Amino acid sequence: MAILAALLPIVTALASNGLNLLADVALKKGKEFVEEKAGVKLNTDTQGNLPPETLVVLRKYEMDNAVELKKIALEERKIDVEELKQLKDGEGYLEELKTKTVPWVDALHKMGRQIMNYVLVGYALVCVFTGHEITQYELLLIGGPNIAYQLTKGKGVK
Repeated sequence: MAILAALLPIVTALASNGLNLLADVALKKGKEFVEEKAGVKLNTDTQGNLPPETLVVLRKYEMDNAVELKKIALEERKIDVEELKQLKDGEGYLEELKTKTVPWVDALHKMGRQIMNYVLVGYALVCVFTGHEITQYELLLIGGPNIAYQLTKGKGVK
């Protein structure tokens, strides 16, 4: 975290001057890497600005080495894509897809929230039409599993 805080003024100065590739590389490889490659010191003034002569050198370096800088910037994304491919092609995922399930159990599981809501509303309607007063214990008995299910499963998909 301290390294990121130390890089923040430099990265901000680079990005605010249109040197986005160098800002990206500085985040991934560090300030020293950019200083070594570009051949200048990255020191900001009290307002967080880089000196004009440094900006000229950095702009020239970024233009001359854009391909190399893009490769460095994309390096991490390439690793992320490879990890996603491994997860996608992984044995566990394929085995999970091949697992035999009982269709009515899957349907019951997917309809669990709705079924419990219908049971609760149905019970309330029966009690209203028959004149039965619902006690707090009956309400807990009939509504408790529904509340527990809702809390366990979360909001669901909107």
